[in-house]
Amino acid sequence: AERLAEHVEVVVPDLPGWGRSAAAPVGVDAAFYVELLREMVDGLIGEPTLIVAAGLPAAYAVALATTHPDRVSGLGLIAPTGLGLHDRGARFVDRLLFRLTLVPVLGEAAMHLLTRRPALERHLRELTADSRPVDAVALEEIELNARRATTRGALAAFLTGRLDFDARPALRRLDGLGLPVWLGWGRRATRPPIEAADLWLRRLDSARLDVFEQAGSLPHAEAPAEVASRLVSWARASEAVGHRAGAS
Repeated sequence: AERLAEHVEVVVPDLPGWGRSAAAPVGVDAAFYVELLREMVDGLIGEPTLIVAAGLPAAYAVALATTHPDRVSGLGLIAPTGLGLHDRGARFVDRLLFRLTLVPVLGEAAMHLLTRRPALERHLRELTADSRPVDAVALEEIELNARRATTRGALAAFLTGRLDFDARPALRRLDGLGLPVWLGWGRRATRPPIEAADLWLRRLDSARLDVFEQAGSLPHAEAPAEVASRLVSWARASEAVGHRAGAS
């Protein structure tokens, strides 16, 4: 966000139930976050916006673009999920723990195991290409956020699949809207892997794909300067940057 803010105006929300935001409502699902994105664009920005999102929220951005194309000037999608294949690479033990989160009492124990520092560190290692130890300060911040009472409902919803979103129907509509789409992927990504990029390109004939050779599933965290540079260059060339953002 700091790199992008050198070139355009940037709004960076913590979605309810994540980061330092308020708790998500009981029974939160993917549709809630899609509608919330629309409210954010209307209330915070008020004009067509380039939406940049990674992973699961990228699928939500696709949904917003197809249901409210007048709110979106373009999409920057980083290792997006939503095609079903490769979205989840959880091991057997992880899948078992996910199921346990649904069980009273046992659910609390399962959530505790999933938010312990060793589990979080392992998860980050699987998502990144960097073999160096995970930064201790960053890991502590992630652990604290994962254990906040306000995150528990959203995290459980994610782990049990209630936040999953099938982007395939939306993609069929998106390709006909003419909205510019940029895809960013790490060459060493695993969730989803770089091979999944072809599935997106087959559905979006005019999309541009940039591959970051030394990054995994989080290229925006591993190579922020390069990601920001390529994204801004594409956005200006494709006129995906709105008037307000472009004037900053």
